Amino acid sequence: MRVRFETIHSRHAIVLDAGSTGSRVHIYEFQYCGEQLTVLSDEVFAEVKPGLSDYSHSPQEAARSLEPLLKQALQRVPPSLQSCTPLVLKATAGLRLLPADSVEAIIASVRDYLDDHPFPLHDPAAVSVIEGSEEAVLAWVTVNFLQQQFGENLRTSDEETAVVMDLGGGSTQIVFDATSSSSGPYDPRYYYPLEFQGRQHQLYQHSYLGYGLMEARKAIKHRALELAAGQGKPMVEFACFPGGHEELVPYQTLNATLLKGNSGGWGECLRLARSILHAEQPCPHPPCSFAGIHQPSIYHQAKPRLGWRPVVALSYLYSRPGSLGLAQPVTLARVASEAETVCRLRLDQPSPSPHLSTLRHQPHWCLDLAYIYSLLHHGYGIQLDHPLTLVKQ
Repeated sequence: MRVRFETIHSRHAIVLDAGSTGSRVHIYEFQYCGEQLTVLSDEVFAEVKPGLSDYSHSPQEAARSLEPLLKQALQRVPPSLQSCTPLVLKATAGLRLLPADSVEAIIASVRDYLDDHPFPLHDPAAVSVIEGSEEAVLAWVTVNFLQQQFGENLRTSDEETAVVMDLGGGSTQIVFDATSSSSGPYDPRYYYPLEFQGRQHQLYQHSYLGYGLMEARKAIKHRALELAAGQGKPMVEFACFPGGHEELVPYQTLNATLLKGNSGGWGECLRLARSILHAEQPCPHPPCSFAGIHQPSIYHQAKPRLGWRPVVALSYLYSRPGSLGLAQPVTLARVASEAETVCRLRLDQPSPSPHLSTLRHQPHWCLDLAYIYSLLHHGYGIQLDHPLTLVKQ
């Protein structure tokens, strides 16, 4: 019998993720046996701040902000392979929030800048702004691929693949396999048929533009000012800030109003955070999550606790709860318990525990945790004791 040996070799790929608060580079190395992808063998990750959207009046500066990331790629990919290593740049909510002419100028400048490097841009869409739906689907494929949920003898049912949630600065996304729960007269805009690894998946996906963490901060502050409107006060007490912190906040056509922290507590801050989800909006295609957006439950309707699928939370969903010192996987119940302590912190008093000492001087921590808790529980419908895996990238 003649035995044929295949050579295992490596290929690289470069992805630039241009988010609202920063730009990141992922330099992937894959191992192949023949033409068959075997494994992701290595990844280099680096980040720069601010994001491209901060350069709306200077497209050339936007392009030059990517220089440290390109240097990482040039150092990591061998020179002999650079001309055959594809590169893509995908911009997300930060640019989606800008006027069209500013977006076009930044994208054109970035494309010209990248053309001066050896990594090939195979088509015009290699440098582009992606829709939230595409962003969500790509995250789902990536997470489930890396968790080895697909392939021979691995779990592939819709109730076993991971629910993926991402919270950036400008938007938030949720995506999961809804094959068994997507029947009915639902709006097809929320569903994405995907054939992957020989199986057909019906993904539910939605991206909420304007509900990222930085946008939510603005909305919650404005909500506090709105509730105090008509009182004629130059200063408004704000439960989501620690006592001793003050911040001038522009609101509508009025002069800036002073928000004064009073360590008002978790409950009051949570009520403000929940109010910006606009659960009162009509739901044209029930069931809905928030803001009138259709979303089926991630849980099995007949047996909601049976076979809980993994939930993977990315970006700010990692960095904020992840800084509380909780062991993974975490639950929203544990987050709320720690957040109650965070929301009582004051600038002029010592913190009750060493791991919270740095949070005392970061005025948005209570606000951020209240929004994340409300988004996941009141918005996406995650049960308080459901284990969550927090992932940075």
